[in-house]
Amino acid sequence: MCHIAGFRSGKDAYFGTDHGPPITNGQRERFNGLAYFVEAPNLLSG
Repeated sequence: MCHIAGFRSGKDAYFGTDHGPPITNGQRERFNGLAYFVEAPNLLSG
């Protein structure tokens, strides 16, 4: 898994399980992850 995919996975886990994100309990119950643009490998460094 590349760095960006890992970052996105962690962010989705946080939004879906933590009670600190700016979403309501109802939104959290049906949260399936954020919508992301497809990674552009030519723009990634390192």
